[in-house]
Amino acid sequence: MGIPLFGGDSALSWALTAKAHDKLRDGHDIVGNGDLCQMMAQAEALRNGGFDVGRRDVYPTVPAKDRERAVRFLWERRVEGWWNLEHDLVPKIISQEEFDLALGRKKA
Repeated sequence: MGIPLFGGDSALSWALTAKAHDKLRDGHDIVGNGDLCQMMAQAEALRNGGFDVGRRDVYPTVPAKDRERAVRFLWERRVEGWWNLEHDLVPKIISQEEFDLALGRKKA
């Protein structure tokens, strides 16, 4: 039995059906990262935010032209697993200091 998430879906079913539902279309880039539950939360948040979300294996994807906007969206809403996007966030979207403050590595 999987972990129920968003509409009764589960991280286990996400992983088991990933190969059968590989939706990496031309021009899509992987945007999410983390454990299965975090990537499901990221995909759901992006979908609810109006992004065209696909999937490559277990990783959520968005059109390449929307990738930076999607990463910013996950950061601004602190969607579960945002901390796994450090290399996408720093320094393109936020500074290392902002990231460290958000994680509690430094005090304001």
